[in-house]
Amino acid sequence: MDYNSIIGHRIAIESLKRAVENGNESHFYIFEGDDGLGKRTIAKVFAKTLLCKEKNNEPCQICSSCRKFDSGNHPDFMEIFPEKGLIKKGVIDQVIRSMAMAPFESEKKVIVIDQAHMMNKEAQNAFLKTLEEPPGYMHIIFITSSAKNLLQTIRSRGQNVKFYPISKEDIVKFLLKRDVDMEMANFL
Repeated sequence: MDYNSIIGHRIAIESLKRAVENGNESHFYIFEGDDGLGKRTIAKVFAKTLLCKEKNNEPCQICSSCRKFDSGNHPDFMEIFPEKGLIKKGVIDQVIRSMAMAPFESEKKVIVIDQAHMMNKEAQNAFLKTLEEPPGYMHIIFITSSAKNLLQTIRSRGQNVKFYPISKEDIVKFLLKRDVDMEMANFL
């Protein structure tokens, strides 16, 4: 998995790559946009890049860190999902405790919270101090289709990355490269 496997979102991707190149990655990102646009995929590629041992603006795909990430076994990567439509304070408390432990494999740790807007108010409030002063090796990515459901104090602490629908032209080009005929590509 790398940025080449992603259709569209060039502005967001170039911004993330530039941040890594310049060494000024934010400790907290909010990836915001409609459901199904690829926010989670880009978050995972970005996380893989941050954890890669080669320290380039894209994952090398061959180091032990990249291989562990692809197999779903990277000790410095955590992904949180809502359970029964909610992310409760207890889950966030566990995340905060895990952040206190230094990275095991890489120089950094990355936590992705999918559908972050599903955190209840207690969970969001529990996260505030950590988002303000995380350990230097920590990177947190919230993925949301409804940023308005996040506390303003949380939204103000994150670097917002907006995602927009992919153009029809980009989708057609992608499908044509996959040997789909023009009529079917336009239909899809």
